[in-house]
Amino acid sequence: ICELKLFNSKSGLTSQPEWTKLPIRLKNNRVYNFIDIPDTFFQLNTGPVNKIYKTEFVKSINARFAEGISFEDVLFVFNCLIKASKINFVRKSLYNYRNLRLGSDSSNKGRKQFDIFEVFKLLEENIKEVENYIEIKILFDEFKVIKFLHHYNEINKENKLEFWERMNSQFVLFDEVSKRYLLKNNNEYSNVLNKTQNFYEFNILFSRIKYLIKNIFGKY
Repeated sequence: ICELKLFNSKSGLTSQPEWTKLPIRLKNNRVYNFIDIPDTFFQLNTGPVNKIYKTEFVKSINARFAEGISFEDVLFVFNCLIKASKINFVRKSLYNYRNLRLGSDSSNKGRKQFDIFEVFKLLEENIKEVENYIEIKILFDEFKVIKFLHHYNEINKENKLEFWERMNSQFVLFDEVSKRYLLKNNNEYSNVLNKTQNFYEFNILFSRIKYLIKNIFGKY
């Protein structure tokens, strides 16, 4: 697994936002497996393009991109990462990803965003097979919060309320251990669980305004 850069087809500019970089804890050219890095594992980006897979390994675990469903890369990548005995990280940008391609699934803001719920249902079935599943369940639940909220913020206005309600129903099902951890450590989860949809969206808008002010004037 290496780092990557984004190439914007419209502007012709290349950038490297934080999510394209490897977590700081991971050492360059050191071999890990899932058990070694449970607290870092879910910080890795879910794209398949900055990863090289051994063919024999992919065949041995029958890893496939699910057909007829969006965000299938999440399922494929984490299935491979969970079952790999050796993962090597290269702290260099060795791949340029051309984004903003017209017609790509990643640009779809409509009903396809709901596919993320099915993807995580399938992913959880794989993760439950891991020996230390109980230990990482909190981290997995937090990963759900991050991904679901990302897709909620991406989806178009017509589908927001339905997505919000379905997302909330998922969060309510977390066990008490995960709920206590998330309420204490994840402000986004707290906002969703205890606030209304409008309140959450106001906070998001306010955060974006503060971010713009900081970038324009250098302070809040």
